Amino acid sequence: MALRFLPLLYLATGLVAAFQAHQDCMVKNMIVETNIMFDSLDFYSLVYPGEHNLTASIVCQSKSEYDLLTFTTNNVTLKRSRSDNNNVYHSVPPQVSGWTRFRLGLLKMLTVHDGNGVAWLPDVSLNCTVSEVTIKNGNLTGQCSSNNPTWQVRGNQAVDILFVNPMDNLNFGEKITDLTLFSMKNYRPSFNVCGAELKLGIRNGSLAMSTGAPPEPLPPGSLRLALTLLHQNDQTILKVENEGMELVSTKLSCDPRRIRVRGSISDGKADVLLLVQHLHPYSVVSTGKDDDSCWSTSAVVGILVASIIIILLVNLPIRFIIFPKCGHQHITRRNQQISRRRPTRRLAQSSPPVPSYMEPTNIVITPEKPEPKTHLIVLHSCSDSSHGEPIYEEVGEVMNMNSLCEYMDTNAESCMESASSSDDN
Repeated sequence: MALRFLPLLYLATGLVAAFQAHQDCMVKNMIVETNIMFDSLDFYSLVYPGEHNLTASIVCQSKSEYDLLTFTTNNVTLKRSRSDNNNVYHSVPPQVSGWTRFRLGLLKMLTVHDGNGVAWLPDVSLNCTVSEVTIKNGNLTGQCSSNNPTWQVRGNQAVDILFVNPMDNLNFGEKITDLTLFSMKNYRPSFNVCGAELKLGIRNGSLAMSTGAPPEPLPPGSLRLALTLLHQNDQTILKVENEGMELVSTKLSCDPRRIRVRGSISDGKADVLLLVQHLHPYSVVSTGKDDDSCWSTSAVVGILVASIIIILLVNLPIRFIIFPKCGHQHITRRNQQISRRRPTRRLAQSSPPVPSYMEPTNIVITPEKPEPKTHLIVLHSCSDSSHGEPIYEEVGEVMNMNSLCEYMDTNAESCMESASSSDDN
């Protein structure tokens, strides 16, 4: 029975693999926030080794007063523009590389911390209410809780992706990066590393990557790639895989720290490509307060939906088989209990209910006792029934045989004859 629901199961698991770009993870050159209604602003900045030049302006409500922050590789500078204060503050930042998370405090005190909680600038009193924040120059994203920064590449535009060492940039022996390419149309991306150009496409009906003649364009859709730099016998080898299948393994003339991904132009029009970098927990400096995962929110939701559907498909058939039987047994037992607990009826009732048990061969009458005045008698029904249990009735006084036969009403004559036989005996 559960096999009928397999198409739904495939659909649910397809939700997990569905591609979705998160707006908060789109890489841009500028972030602008107005009508500030929060006490801090979180953002990510891609710090290339030796190439960090980021500026942030914090504007007060008066507009004429502001603070200007400048981040470089070796220095952080705060230039204040106030009617009574034009001081300049300097600080030496820690050495970082790759995607780094920053938190900018905007309530009462101006603060700057990275994802490890390290202060990049001594806390400075704001002395105003912030109304606007502008951050520019560099590769920036919002909070991007999924840790998947996404570039939109048009035509021959290029994006530099940093390789990440699994052991915090120590000499661990390999560097990796995971990418996803997505396009709504045919496209032909290329990769440049250490002067070598690798072209990705379709050759002989299969996915291929080579330095030779360009293959056929890739069809629309998403494509996952794993790029690994290996160091073996004083040689650097680049290995590119797709879903565990090796596409290319080639020696490089240098030990690169980045790889350049470039889009393409087809029929004189710029192809639009989305390039997603999947950051591992060790490849991004993130805050200790937030537990960011490299899985996207839609993927987690998809997994939950698939799990719920699987549980329902397994349990519903069992529920429909078992519970109706249990319900029938419960009703039967309840009816039996009700029949055994019928309320006491007086023998003097004018229209007593017709009993529903077998016709008796003998009528047993409890002998009269002076105390107590109430006795139990056993009444057997004159009608057919599958139950053999007697009905016990309480009576105030022991009746004579005529009254008892009148109470039973049905087959009174045979009842009297049975009574006469009993008296004779």
